[in-house]
Amino acid sequence: MLLPSQRSKDVFRTLESEMEMVFKAPGTGTAYTNIYAFEQPRRHQLLKLREAKPSLFSSAIPLAEDSIKKDEKYRNLLAAERR
Repeated sequence: MLLPSQRSKDVFRTLESEMEMVFKAPGTGTAYTNIYAFEQPRRHQLLKLREAKPSLFSSAIPLAEDSIKKDEKYRNLLAAERR
């Protein structure tokens, strides 16, 4: 049965309370209210980018996330891809 505000059967709605539920990281008791805080590691982003555009890379991508964070070349590549 459709509510008066719904115009067709294709409408999908969630309750406001469901959208505000706390997100819990799998395998931990840690709860997060901002699900966007989880982001793919920079190394994974760079690996995908290298697969798509190998000409942008002349050397190996560092294993350590800290090394990638500190390297201006990698920061600029990731920033350019986000735009």
